[in-house]
Amino acid sequence: KRILYDAKGYEFRNRGTNKVHYDVDSVGLPESKANTCRWNIYFTNSGQQNTAMLHPQTGKPGSPATGQVLITSTQITSCSCDQSKWDQAVNWYLQQTSTWLPMEKYMILNIANEWGAGDSTSWRDAYIAAVKKLRDAGYRCTIEIDSGGCGQDVENLAKYAKAVFDSDPEKNVIFAWHIYGNVYDSASEQRNWGADLEPSMKRIAETGLVMIVGEFGPGRNVGPSPTMMTPKRIIQVAEKYGVGWLAWAWDDNDSAGGFSSEGSFGQSKYGLYRNSDDLTQFGRETVEDPQVGTLALAKKATIFN
Repeated sequence: KRILYDAKGYEFRNRGTNKVHYDVDSVGLPESKANTCRWNIYFTNSGQQNTAMLHPQTGKPGSPATGQVLITSTQITSCSCDQSKWDQAVNWYLQQTSTWLPMEKYMILNIANEWGAGDSTSWRDAYIAAVKKLRDAGYRCTIEIDSGGCGQDVENLAKYAKAVFDSDPEKNVIFAWHIYGNVYDSASEQRNWGADLEPSMKRIAETGLVMIVGEFGPGRNVGPSPTMMTPKRIIQVAEKYGVGWLAWAWDDNDSAGGFSSEGSFGQSKYGLYRNSDDLTQFGRETVEDPQVGTLALAKKATIFN
């Protein structure tokens, strides 16, 4: 079984959240004790903008400055097999080495959100090539790779992820599965299509590679690509198989004034966390649950100690 280590060489498991709006402060996020925050960063951002937002000493809440391991990501490739978007994602990191290399010990580089087809050797080969380019450019940090098929495909992870990992001279690649409407839980729902939660989690864990659930929502048939699985159930299954997890998302607001309603994928109603009333049901389940919430489970990377 592969283990993810932080920059000081200690075992680390991602237990945290995603941040949708890079340009809005999520002042309550550090109070959730999430140990990881995956940021949606735009290609249009300059290196100077990204440094200002995410610098380990002076960055915004949810960055390494407040004790969260940074995962860099971009939504331009979401649910896409578009080669031009893929090239843009890879080249963006190559063009901004002066921004990201100084932050490497605090970050995980997520090449592209949900890019590529499911059950695809093209997905495999594209990532092998991208990892080589990034390593040749000087990146030594952990690289995160989302599965294809809108991040929800199990076959890429079970069949092809090892070839990508083996191609990396650093042997420092982790893989992400996103749990939305193409995934169901046979423990509570009968369906004749899609990936069954626990058997699929077991299968990807048995690759021996580091896996995380990179995104999941509130269940209750809420939102786009909804599920009926509770966040607690998803986290429990992930924890059973040694898989890290990140809720989607702290600030996925759906209403005027940046408010997240109970019909959204947001964890915090306004980005705050002073008490339980600042959180949605999803937020309370993923932050405050005494068995599975970040307050109970998330351990900060030792690089921040």
